[in-house]
Amino acid sequence: MLVFQKYSNDISYEEAVGAIEEDEEELSLDDFSRSIIELTFTHLDEIDAVIEPNLKKWTLKRIPKVSLAALRISCAQLMFMKDIPDSVVINEAVELAKEFGTDDEYSFVNGALRNINLSLKGEA
Repeated sequence: MLVFQKYSNDISYEEAVGAIEEDEEELSLDDFSRSIIELTFTHLDEIDAVIEPNLKKWTLKRIPKVSLAALRISCAQLMFMKDIPDSVVINEAVELAKEFGTDDEYSFVNGALRNINLSLKGEA
């Protein structure tokens, strides 16, 4: 989460990976984390296009960075990593928002991801 947040500010995937590799000892990314970061960067426009219509009275630019990072990473998992149960993806994002976000961010992340998940399943 922190890795994505740190390196998601208007840089390319290649630049992010380069920065991550420089910090690799400190960050110690496993293959799973790398694959999530790669998926998210590679499909960022597509992911954002799924997230934004599911935000109620919010835009991507208004979302706190921790919440946005959690939404993007989780949306990538919901869209492209079908072997991970939806409830696990949503719960992990909520826990990350609780740990790294402000007091209310976890609630926002939970609601937004539930809407996104329903939308992806065609149930919204």
